[in-house]
Amino acid sequence: MNRLSNKVAIITGAAQGVGLATVKMFLKEGAFVVGTDINYEKLDENMKKLGEEHLIWFKHDVSSEDDWKRIVDATIERFGKLDVLVNNAGFIVGKNVMEESLEEWNKVMSVSATGAFLGIKTCSSVMGTEGHSSIVNISSGAGLVGGPRTGNDAAYNTAKGGERLLTKHSAHALASKRIRVNSIHPGSIMTDMLKAYLEMDPNCMESSKPFCPLYPHYSEPEDIANAIIFLASDESKTITGAELAVDNGLASY
Repeated sequence: MNRLSNKVAIITGAAQGVGLATVKMFLKEGAFVVGTDINYEKLDENMKKLGEEHLIWFKHDVSSEDDWKRIVDATIERFGKLDVLVNNAGFIVGKNVMEESLEEWNKVMSVSATGAFLGIKTCSSVMGTEGHSSIVNISSGAGLVGGPRTGNDAAYNTAKGGERLLTKHSAHALASKRIRVNSIHPGSIMTDMLKAYLEMDPNCMESSKPFCPLYPHYSEPEDIANAIIFLASDESKTITGAELAVDNGLASY
């Protein structure tokens, strides 16, 4: 407990899944949290359930620079500073390079790649004021390896691979401001969406066995949140530019 005491964090994609789990665990660890998501109805529903005075939330299009400025301004107005950014927002279409349309490509890229860029650019301007600050980019196993085992999405592979290298670039660019930048690369996560998919196709889990040394275990959202807490906390104060695979061994192949 209190591993994030007095730290102020922005967490995108907070309406559900990894983002929601991260909000809950950050609050338990003593952080002040700003949760954001494009799906405001779902975000509002889940944030209200937490009943936390250390929590505010906003609708947020991460591909909009104006939205990022609005979120950062609101954070500073409410909490007075910003210590942590978790770039978690993203989505996947699941089409290969021959099937994916330009519209689908641009949408995936705008959220995962452009969204991470704008988050780092906007938030870093006010971070680093109280010792170590931390940016955690939630990339993917798809940012380390390609093919069907990572969603078979041309844009998603490209965006998440780009997010991985944007992390390394930013780690150097922001070191003088004492801002650390690291990426996390999840494999399959047992979200509500995946559970519903497995109910429709029970053979899907078995088909993943050749690519998962820890089969049949899928990550829970809390597994990813635990890794985020470590990289957000001062426990990792000498770690920057690193990539942490939380993927049950997917990237080991």
